[in-house]
Amino acid sequence: MFKVTKDILEEYFYGKCPEWQACKVRNWLADPSNEGEAADLMQALFEGLDADDPVLAGQGFEAVRVRLGLPSPRREKPRRTVWRVARTVAAVCAVPLLILSALLWMQRQAVVEWNDEYSAYGEMKQVVLPDNSVVWLNSGSRISYPSAFRGRSRQVFAQGELYAEIESDARKPFIIKTGDFSVKVLGTRFNLKAYPEDRAVEVILVEGAVECYMDSEADDRRMQLKAGDMAYYNRDSGVFEKRNFNPYIYSSFAEGGGMAFFHQPLGDIVAHLERCFNRKIVIMDERLSAVEYFAFFSKDDSLEKILETINMDRSMTITESNGMLFIDSGRR
Repeated sequence: MFKVTKDILEEYFYGKCPEWQACKVRNWLADPSNEGEAADLMQALFEGLDADDPVLAGQGFEAVRVRLGLPSPRREKPRRTVWRVARTVAAVCAVPLLILSALLWMQRQAVVEWNDEYSAYGEMKQVVLPDNSVVWLNSGSRISYPSAFRGRSRQVFAQGELYAEIESDARKPFIIKTGDFSVKVLGTRFNLKAYPEDRAVEVILVEGAVECYMDSEADDRRMQLKAGDMAYYNRDSGVFEKRNFNPYIYSSFAEGGGMAFFHQPLGDIVAHLERCFNRKIVIMDERLSAVEYFAFFSKDDSLEKILETINMDRSMTITESNGMLFIDSGRR
């Protein structure tokens, strides 16, 4: 995963880093989960510079901070240090490109606020985005998106499982970032499953075309998908491959289609069942976690029926105690 350091941030502000790195820095700064760390890095950067006009410096600090949507520094500082921080910002703002972009942006754009939607365990939620695209969040899923899509792309951040119907806009692609994996679309319908605790990431394309790619300096693999294709990425093994399914018989969870497991390891299946049924399930024999299953279940199937079907070969024992389910190997 790309990590922003003080040196990288300094190169970004001075326009010295290559475009691919500048793009990653912008994405990192736009991620709401990095707010506190970004504010601290900015403060450390500004403390290492110098400037003469404290008024201009103070205005510059606020301009840059608001431009990036960052909070005020988290730690209280003595007055002397605060002025030093303010003075040093002017040196950053003295870079012509930065001063021009910051002032023009603040004059022409309203401040963009970020929204965060979460679907609790056992629930689903529908979210309408600023471009009228519609996203359904499955249990234990989250999406963060801006109040307005500005710039050359429509970018959101997500984790968990979502089904999306994206409005077409050839001039402004829609990008979903999930940490180490991203999906780029123009207008389409697809299902993305990318829970941070799961081994596997899946993109199931129902209609249109998408590009899936790794969001890492060390891994630049990409994959183009068309309707009926599925991208599968295993975080443990590094496997990144294209699989197929029948889009005419597939129904997502958002359409009442129940659950579909395409050669998913039992560990991921159990984690998904826990989220959907809000029940605790424990795999006692860890060797079972990596065993893959291919199965479909309707929305009316109970948790007990799903587990019974998965265990058709009786290779496991499933017991219940104090409201919890325990899965163990049937053969020792």
